[in-house]
Amino acid sequence: MRLEVQSGMSAEMVELLVRELDLEPGDVSYHATLLDLTCLFQLAGIDRPELKDRPWPPVTAGRIVAADEAERSIFSVIRERPLLVHHPYESFASSVESFIAQAADDPRVQSIKMTMYRAGGDSPIARSLMRAAERGVQVAVLVELKARFDEATNVSWAKALERSGVHVVYGLVGLKTHAKTVLVVRNDDDGLRRYCHIGTGNYNSRTARIYEDMGFITSDPQVGSDVATVQPPHGLQPHPPVQNLLIAPQMPQPATRPDRTLQSTYGPEDTSRRSSTRSPTQASSARSTAPRRQAPHPDLLVRHLLPLVPGVPA
Repeated sequence: MRLEVQSGMSAEMVELLVRELDLEPGDVSYHATLLDLTCLFQLAGIDRPELKDRPWPPVTAGRIVAADEAERSIFSVIRERPLLVHHPYESFASSVESFIAQAADDPRVQSIKMTMYRAGGDSPIARSLMRAAERGVQVAVLVELKARFDEATNVSWAKALERSGVHVVYGLVGLKTHAKTVLVVRNDDDGLRRYCHIGTGNYNSRTARIYEDMGFITSDPQVGSDVATVQPPHGLQPHPPVQNLLIAPQMPQPATRPDRTLQSTYGPEDTSRRSSTRSPTQASSARSTAPRRQAPHPDLLVRHLLPLVPGVPA
């Protein structure tokens, strides 16, 4: 733990903070620059478009555009083959939000289940779930109350969902549910079929326009079976081993190590490193993203935290 303070802070104030936080003088670092960079959002909010990068309007995936023009539902698109969308370049609203909105209004949909980690203040997805429950669809949502900085918002949404008839559960004590999955059961012409979305990003309309994430929507029976085992309320109970997904914390950690994934992707003869990850805070995961001896210039795209120090062997 370290304490970052402005270089002009008085010695008395620094001493008070060190004492109250039970730190040592060596844990204090002094900075002449801004510490809370969030204040720069005020500058970014000034209406001076000539000083900003040109906005990138997200595009709608081509298969969804074709379906809309032919007045076909997104379910017919997914039945043909899975859909992979790359946010924010491909629209979250016209893919994931539309998938859930159409499920909420489709008379053939029997149930909707999802894990909700960070919905945001004004959530079209949450409103779609409420609309579905109010018309009689079985809707179950696992709301994670330990979503950092969004705890109060998630509590508010949980109460609103419950008032609309949604079955809300709150996860397991001691664990944080970080999965982003939706499972829709629909009565198609040939019988019941599972449609599911698995994403790397939150079901948050605002951040989906900023953060880079992937979303995968499929009606594959095996993937749907696996997703069904982790949805509320079944996801809170012991379940048989899944066949296609890697689920923490039951999945042994070595199975999810980036070095194994990279080797299987590029082959053992490829000595380069290409990895996109978020906060590999565990030592073994961080070490596995480090460069090999033959690859002195790895490509690491890391969002948030990375416990690797440049120049220090991993």
